[in-house]
Amino acid sequence: MKKSCTSFLFLVVLVLMTACQSSDHMMFWGTAIDGPKQKFIQKIQKKQSNAKVLTEVSNKTLIGPFKQDGVTGYFVLVASKPDADVVNQVSLLYPTLNSWRDCETKYNELKEELTKKYGEPVGSVEQFQNPNVPDNQKLSKFFLDEAQYSTLYYDEKGSVELAVKGYGYPPLYSVRITVTYIDGINNESYEDVGDECWDKE
Repeated sequence: MKKSCTSFLFLVVLVLMTACQSSDHMMFWGTAIDGPKQKFIQKIQKKQSNAKVLTEVSNKTLIGPFKQDGVTGYFVLVASKPDADVVNQVSLLYPTLNSWRDCETKYNELKEELTKKYGEPVGSVEQFQNPNVPDNQKLSKFFLDEAQYSTLYYDEKGSVELAVKGYGYPPLYSVRITVTYIDGINNESYEDVGDECWDKE
């Protein structure tokens, strides 16, 4: 009887520990997209100690660089709610791409990976205003708002957007693929993590 009670208590503790570790929020690198922005940033910086806060504008903070799979040049853009110090969305910015072929290949690879994880996208726009634009001019069209590549996924905890974006400000004047994780609880409406974070260092 005593052994049965001990086993039952162990099972209860195990269930409680599992419940505490789970989260109703969207996750980013194993961290729930929730809580004060500074605490969230500290958790992300612990992933790589050399990552620093590069710029902070309004409710958005750019941190990096990060290295993944031996490749450096990744950055993380953290945004909080405009009216409260609560993180609501996080973007992973991939390294700079110098050709449309490389950009399109990486975008399609990520789209396939995200579709496997989240299911079929709820929406996708992949077009240039001029469908006949030469490949060597396509990247510049993202700076000019003459192109849009974006795919949106819904998850029970929020949503995920894959996109190609042109950042026309220093320190990172470039076209990058971004994956934005938008928490469903903390985000009443999707706010684009905009270019203004790139005009200061």
